[in-house]
Amino acid sequence: MVRNLRSGSGGSASGGAPSSDSFWGIQVAAYKTRTGAKEGWSDLLKTHPVPELLDAKVQYFLSRPLKSGNRLNLVVLNSYDNFKDADGACKVLKEVGVDCVAVRINP
Repeated sequence: MVRNLRSGSGGSASGGAPSSDSFWGIQVAAYKTRTGAKEGWSDLLKTHPVPELLDAKVQYFLSRPLKSGNRLNLVVLNSYDNFKDADGACKVLKEVGVDCVAVRINP
């Protein structure tokens, strides 16, 4: 059975005091470099060539600074209006063996 990870329909996201550009997404990886993130995404598609990933909109964002001051390059799929939708889509990915977490993105 193929279930897609459709993004939300737009509108405001819930939680905290978000900016108008913030959204919920599905983080599938984090790397030290942008190149590493792109290569990691390519590898993930090779190991899990499922429609849920092949049809996803992939985006790359820098994390907040870690304690060390370094930032990670996050691989984030799609955009959703709220945590519930992003978390539900993440659960679909977990069913096909992809580790993920719903995350709030504030670009």
